[in-house]
Amino acid sequence: MGDHAEFGFPSANYYPKGMSVTVNSNENYLARAMDPKPLVLDYCKPHCVYWKEKLERCEKLLETVVKTNPTKSCMYPMRDWVTCVEACVSIIILLLLNTD
Repeated sequence: MGDHAEFGFPSANYYPKGMSVTVNSNENYLARAMDPKPLVLDYCKPHCVYWKEKLERCEKLLETVVKTNPTKSCMYPMRDWVTCVEACVSIIILLLLNTD
């Protein structure tokens, strides 16, 4: 498997010492019929801090606004955060699946 340094994705063990799950074992994931997406999601979430903070600000304001206008929601900030995370995840998953 090639090193994905351009994404800053760790090529060694991503979890604490002693755990056997490694990022560079996509063959093991596929052989065990496991989805690597949860691991990659954990990796990508910190890259979308701006959108996550925007969502948290909206949720904090929503607590007071919803009392006067119950139709308000944080749907758009949530969508922006999810879109950011999914964009990061999709690239890494494709690279993991397309490696020789």
